[in-house]
Amino acid sequence: MTISDEAISALLQHVWPGNVRELQQLVHASAALCEENRVTRCDLGLNLKREASDEAPFEPYLDLPLTEAITQLVEDFERLAIQRALETESHNVSAAARRLGIHRQSLQQKMKALENQ
Repeated sequence: MTISDEAISALLQHVWPGNVRELQQLVHASAALCEENRVTRCDLGLNLKREASDEAPFEPYLDLPLTEAITQLVEDFERLAIQRALETESHNVSAAARRLGIHRQSLQQKMKALENQ
């Protein structure tokens, strides 16, 4: 079994929010389902098309004064990080706080502050 250069490039370009097991599972499944003895980019099923927002993730902040842009960017990042941690931890606030490396009370305060915005 071999993996094409395009497939390797796709694997390297893909954002892996999970752990190494996610990558292993995809490679094993692709190898099992590929029609030839070679895994191609198509066999992986990774969507490599970039959305316009992916190409310029900072675009919404560029017309703001720098200090305001930084504040807004941090708030947006915290909101996304908290949402992902809560989803990953099945909305268990204590586990999400551990994942984020902050105290549970701090997470609850951040959640309340972001909720009010």
